[in-house]
Amino acid sequence: MKIEEAMEAVGLTRAESKIYVALLSTGGSTISGIIRETGLHSSVAYNSIQRLQNKGFVSYNILGKRKSFFAADLAMVKELLKERYAEFEKTISEIERLKSGFGPQQDVSVFEGASGIKMFLRDVFVSLSRGNEHLVLGVSSSASGFGKTIRVWDEKRIKKGIRKRVLISGDGGEWREFYEKRRLTHVKTLPKLYDSGMTINIYGDKSALVIWGKSPTTIMLKNKEVTRNFRHYFELLWSMSK
Repeated sequence: MKIEEAMEAVGLTRAESKIYVALLSTGGSTISGIIRETGLHSSVAYNSIQRLQNKGFVSYNILGKRKSFFAADLAMVKELLKERYAEFEKTISEIERLKSGFGPQQDVSVFEGASGIKMFLRDVFVSLSRGNEHLVLGVSSSASGFGKTIRVWDEKRIKKGIRKRVLISGDGGEWREFYEKRRLTHVKTLPKLYDSGMTINIYGDKSALVIWGKSPTTIMLKNKEVTRNFRHYFELLWSMSK
């Protein structure tokens, strides 16, 4: 993750992150230098600097008529991030408390676009432990547009020790070669008849269906019975495939 992305993840805006990274890189700068370094509009830069000072990420000093800004000491930033994390944990606890008052939770969630792919891959990683297994039915060339995301999370999966069995659709495009070289991964091939442009993921008591396209649709299900049926279907096809 880039520094700017990391700073955005803890609550800074895109402009604030750019300024903070620029100040780290230069060791300090005037407002004109910040504008030149970041390419931000002057009003955006001024407002962002003010907010960064209020948040404790930026300080300044004045020598003569020259006002220079500096990124806060990293030890101080670390403490600020700890405080924000504590606030985040408190918020999550409150959300969980509120959710518990509504009884059984919704079993189905639908996501559109690339965010859904990242969401279910992250859920696989979080839900499974070392030695658990992720089953994938119907990997096809349709997933090629999201190769970078899939590769990143597959690397995390291997490091965690999660096993994977993959049923490739048709020739599988680039994915056959990719998965055949991966550790903790076993690959078989489905007949072309089964190349539906959809992938079914089975992990724990959850399932995720990805309908591929320019903007894929991801349907995540947390339902033991449905997942058990998908698992039986996978095992049947696995026994029939080569």
